[in-house]
Amino acid sequence: MTSRKIELKISNQDYLKDHRTEGRSILPAVESLQYLARCASELDPPPDVLCSYDAKFSRFIELPPSTPLLKARVELKPVGEKLLSAHLLTKKQAGRSGIVRTVKHVEVNFGTRAESWSMDKEPLMERGVALEGVGIRFSSRDLYRDLVPFGPCFQNVTGSVFLSDSGAVGTVVAAKHPSPRGPLGNGFVLDGAFHLACAWGQRYEGLLTFPVGYNERKIFSPCKTGEEYWCRIMPAGKQDQNLLFDIFIFDKTGNISEACLGAVFNDVSFGRLTPPAWIQQDAHKDQLESLRKVCTGLSILELDSMSSYYQNILTPREKKRWSEMGTKRARDFGSSRIALKLLTRQILKDKHSPCSELETLAEDGIHPKIPADLPTARYCSASHDPRFTVAVASRCPIGVDVEMLSEKVTRGAGMFLGDNEQLLVSKSPLGTTETLIRIWTVKEAAAKALDMNLAQAFRQVQVLSVKKDTCEVVVRDRHFMASCAQIENHVVTIISICD
Repeated sequence: MTSRKIELKISNQDYLKDHRTEGRSILPAVESLQYLARCASELDPPPDVLCSYDAKFSRFIELPPSTPLLKARVELKPVGEKLLSAHLLTKKQAGRSGIVRTVKHVEVNFGTRAESWSMDKEPLMERGVALEGVGIRFSSRDLYRDLVPFGPCFQNVTGSVFLSDSGAVGTVVAAKHPSPRGPLGNGFVLDGAFHLACAWGQRYEGLLTFPVGYNERKIFSPCKTGEEYWCRIMPAGKQDQNLLFDIFIFDKTGNISEACLGAVFNDVSFGRLTPPAWIQQDAHKDQLESLRKVCTGLSILELDSMSSYYQNILTPREKKRWSEMGTKRARDFGSSRIALKLLTRQILKDKHSPCSELETLAEDGIHPKIPADLPTARYCSASHDPRFTVAVASRCPIGVDVEMLSEKVTRGAGMFLGDNEQLLVSKSPLGTTETLIRIWTVKEAAAKALDMNLAQAFRQVQVLSVKKDTCEVVVRDRHFMASCAQIENHVVTIISICD
């Protein structure tokens, strides 16, 4: 490879007017990278442009409406044997002085480093198929109305957006606009993933940030125009005033299309732009803090944040059981497997075992288990309702139940209430429905902890008192305390049968 300078003309097409900030249209970073990769690919021999490192987006490239073609220059320079440094520059006349100076906008290294791509940088598959944590859900319309105010051509996140403290997930379409063609594939997908990261930063850091670079990007299979992709954003800490993210993009079958590690986001407006109040509401409130204190580990995920290819995380035994179920039951079963595998990772701090080898189904094909050979996590339990799936582990027999507040529990109260429990309900300051749901979840959780069926639990588990966060329980003359937590209109209850 040899050094080269290439004159470039960037076509200021109509769709680019929708990529704007503070009233200015700017060239998307992903298109700058495409121009650089295309020029680099023309060298003989070309570098591997599907691998890139140390990208910096130093200055916006503004696209004035009066400029149909923007003149730019690409400078290419070898760095060692297999890396090529690529810069995108423009010339700018400074005010009245008339002095023309060269402005560097984008720089990146293409090629292969001495160290190969490390497999432990790839996402744990179960993290890629669902979002862990109690999150917030909103529509892509809200995303583009309030958080990322780009025009229609750059509103490529579709459907629902899910955010939790563990990151973000969403679907992004590879739009069909006449963007520059090149070896990197459709850039609208990574651009949409940047929007999800921007939303996360607004909720959990209170900052409206833009991408200003990344550490490493690898394209396994270039995104194809017209296809939909599943994006998973993982917070990767802070560096100075920057937010860092690892971004993973999957195709509809669950194969990884590309990864962008150490994506750097910065408040380039210097505080002029601020997030709306609604996105930050209750962002740092741990609604399950009291439950985490009574178990070894707890994992919760939003059921609707699961991707369409979640079955990829199943072991052969799990997949066989899953294949025998109907669609809804199979999805619930799959969500429990994800939660249990995440729980295993949490307890063992295991980042390397393939998720398809983490067995969470006991030999009987019914009971859950976690493959953690630890005395502090010998027992586990899982539960789901229409929104959440929860998994817990403990040194003692443990049961968990999550239920949504509903009038249905009132209609079925006679089935599971004893005489004394009916009196509790009538006198409870919590109200009928909230009291009944706590009693129901206590008995469900106790049934799992004691390995009873529900009919046995209804008769043998007696609730002596009901408070918002705790319930006193007696089972076969043994007294226990159950712990409860409420997330909006959902109640999660844990009971641990310890002596």
